[in-house]
Amino acid sequence: METTGIETKRRHNRKKTFRAYEYLLLTLLATGSVVLSYFICVWAGVKTDNIDDSATRLYWMIGIFAGMVLSKILSEAFAKNSVFYKSVSSSFGGSIVISGLTDACIWLIVYFSGYWATMKFFFIDFGIYSILAPVVRSALLQFYSKAPRVVVVVSEKEEALLIASKMIKGGRNKDTIRVFFANDLAIDEDAVKGAIDSSDVLYVGRHLRSHLKNTFMSYAVAETYKTAYIVPNTYEIAGMKPDISQADDILMLEAQPLKLTLPQRIVKRAFDIFCSILALIVLSPLIGLTALIIHMQDGGPAIYKQERITMNGRPFMLYKFRSMIVNAEKQTGAVLMTEDDKRLTKFGKFIRKTRLDELPQLWNILKGDMSIVGPRPERPVFVNEFLKKTPAYAYRFNVRAGLTGYAQVRGNYHTDYEDKLRWDLMYIRRYSFITDIWLILLTCFAIFDKRSASGTEKKMTAEEYLDQCGHAIKKSDSSWDIEGK
Repeated sequence: METTGIETKRRHNRKKTFRAYEYLLLTLLATGSVVLSYFICVWAGVKTDNIDDSATRLYWMIGIFAGMVLSKILSEAFAKNSVFYKSVSSSFGGSIVISGLTDACIWLIVYFSGYWATMKFFFIDFGIYSILAPVVRSALLQFYSKAPRVVVVVSEKEEALLIASKMIKGGRNKDTIRVFFANDLAIDEDAVKGAIDSSDVLYVGRHLRSHLKNTFMSYAVAETYKTAYIVPNTYEIAGMKPDISQADDILMLEAQPLKLTLPQRIVKRAFDIFCSILALIVLSPLIGLTALIIHMQDGGPAIYKQERITMNGRPFMLYKFRSMIVNAEKQTGAVLMTEDDKRLTKFGKFIRKTRLDELPQLWNILKGDMSIVGPRPERPVFVNEFLKKTPAYAYRFNVRAGLTGYAQVRGNYHTDYEDKLRWDLMYIRRYSFITDIWLILLTCFAIFDKRSASGTEKKMTAEEYLDQCGHAIKKSDSSWDIEGK
């Protein structure tokens, strides 16, 4: 399984070649967008020899900006947790720089040639490029990402195997994965560093001891210049985007509390009140029709009430449209919904898939029990269970429970509660009004993601999954070597 230095160098050269092709393609695309914008104007009968007034320019700028935002929303909504999304996000920086340089050269030639074109040229050109560049760049990166990688994963055994299994589930079947366990066993640091030398990517788990995490991350990033990822702890999330301070001449990073400031809470609450009132008015016909169908289906109540926990650990009654049979938990008690749950009614399956069952929670938002965006409210029985296992779960209650959030947009119904917790804490740490708007827009597209409301999956440990996935695995007490297909 050892990768030779020649193979490592070949992978690095392939990456450089990819970047060269990427920048060349974007330059050609920027040039093509200028030419295409001219033919669009000619086809549409737009005059090309006049300078537009300020109002016309403003309308075009607003339209182009809206198109860029829509492009990014669509890319993130339909390609979450993927290389495609990452490339689309980053392309709005680098690719627009390339477009700006290319356009500057072309438009300067137009200007000095004595032919001053209408500004519509520029805006159409920029609009075409803004939409096509992320897609083209992402398609190229998708093609490149299919090449097999050598990956190193270091953590305690359960988490390390979980990371490896998630990678394979995510479509990285061709990757060769070297998994090193750092439990009570004395980990061979030289062996890990040797594996990093011949790898493309390093993944470091949350449970890895601090000094080992620092050792391997520093070696991968600072010494061998490898791509490295880390599953963050609570304190690492709190330390993101820190304020810089000092003690005499010692650099200090100030970790921020995982809660919102008073101005942030005021803005967030005002936005919740405005949006909930507006939504209740606009959606009142749909709410009434849904309630009528549920009641006519079996004669039971349309609204289902359930105790949940919100900010500061306060219990409240959450309202939902009933999607299950009456007294669904009479025999089973408090259990999470599973795939193909027999308790769901026919119409209940539909309203869960389309999220219509969540509409009554607009009243919870107006009352102040919930916010539009925030951690999903959990039932007291599950909250108590999670708090015993993970005390940091309490930080979720520094904000109001939400109708949607990072965990709902980026995760699934069956995402483990600890993974959801990290998304929730990330939201609290990175909260802004723009973040809320962004998550609301993405939630509209999450309706089309079947996994988001599919219920819990059949339980299978990471080790069981890896044993059944068909990869050749060489096992030892301290590591697993998983061959790519």
